Amino acid sequence: MQRLYLMRHGETQSNAAGILQGGLDSPLTERGAAQAQAADSWMRSRAAKIGAVCTSPLGRARQTLEIMRNADSHLAALPIEVEPCLSELRYGAFEGHALGDLPDDPWKPGETYRAHGGEAQADTSVRIVHGLARIMRKHPDADVLAISHGTVMGLFWAASSRNRTCPPPSLDNGCILIFDFDRTRGVFTYLEEIVP
Repeated sequence: MQRLYLMRHGETQSNAAGILQGGLDSPLTERGAAQAQAADSWMRSRAAKIGAVCTSPLGRARQTLEIMRNADSHLAALPIEVEPCLSELRYGAFEGHALGDLPDDPWKPGETYRAHGGEAQADTSVRIVHGLARIMRKHPDADVLAISHGTVMGLFWAASSRNRTCPPPSLDNGCILIFDFDRTRGVFTYLEEIVP
């Protein structure tokens, strides 16, 4: 069974300040860099057999992956695939605003942000599910590491197959959600969340 390691980028300055990023960026904090290093250490300790690496085009995801690649010669030898499907949900005019000033829960945005130049939750969910299935099919003999963002990861988790008594993941910065992918049925099954 093919495996997907779907990871949230490390903590950024905006995360630490409680600012909604969406399509905006800010650099990783020292804690964010340590989260990336811890995730890489965890993967190496479990002998994860990563054969393909992809990342959101946003800088915080790419910076997270670069820290991991600098610590891991195996990851460093793999080409980086930049995948727009892994980008964070766009919040339009509310990007850069304090989380407390938002009109709706950014983790469950529904249609709210579309009216302000952002994306709808349903559209983002389709984007991430179809995109990750395409990535897995592109690498049929490889386990995949994908660096992404909190909201899209939560939407992907909600769309995956799992034991319905399984609690939702925390989606902390630096966490890794692990899924099996059944290529025949095109189904992702959630296994667990790791917060290294």
